Amino acid sequence: MLSSHARHIVIAGVLFLFLVAAGFVIYVMNSSMGEENESTQKVAGTESEENTMPEVGSDEGMLAPPFTLDTIDGRRISLEDYRGEKAVILWFMVPVGCPICKSQAPEIVKVYEEYMDSVEVVVVTILDYEGVEEDIRSFAESYGHPNWLYAIDPGDLALQYNIYEMGVILIDTNGIIKLRAIPSADYNELKTALDSILSGRQTMS
Repeated sequence: MLSSHARHIVIAGVLFLFLVAAGFVIYVMNSSMGEENESTQKVAGTESEENTMPEVGSDEGMLAPPFTLDTIDGRRISLEDYRGEKAVILWFMVPVGCPICKSQAPEIVKVYEEYMDSVEVVVVTILDYEGVEEDIRSFAESYGHPNWLYAIDPGDLALQYNIYEMGVILIDTNGIIKLRAIPSADYNELKTALDSILSGRQTMS
């Protein structure tokens, strides 16, 4: 039989081993929980960043629906081409029988000539019919600007922007809709919106 002193030593040793084992288990559990919390925070941070991105839509403040168009001069352009480079005036119109379009054109010409280094004008005809390209060229020569890009709606672009007749959409360099004017926008509206876009870029730089 063990002496009383020996039994105390054994019991103390067992308790010591138990405490060591318990401490190790607690350490492992805390490490695991820390990793889980860190992972959760990273996921939450990612979700938060994603939630701050605007939704794609046709209203001001929303991310403009992306597009790729073939111009009547054979160029292929997309909204992404101008990301970080230029704002885009996307003008939906018809080249004939449209008094609003004839009065809208000089307003865009005026603002374009003032801001042409910072903005691209894309004119989209919402109707496709035989002879439409000739009508577009005639309209461009009489009312437009030679630097503008002219294209025909491939079928659903106007609908994506929730436009059923005429309208002017101003998209900033981040792809956000800054101005939505139906059926038209005057010089002052366009200038104010463009000044806001450009001042924002200067502040960021």
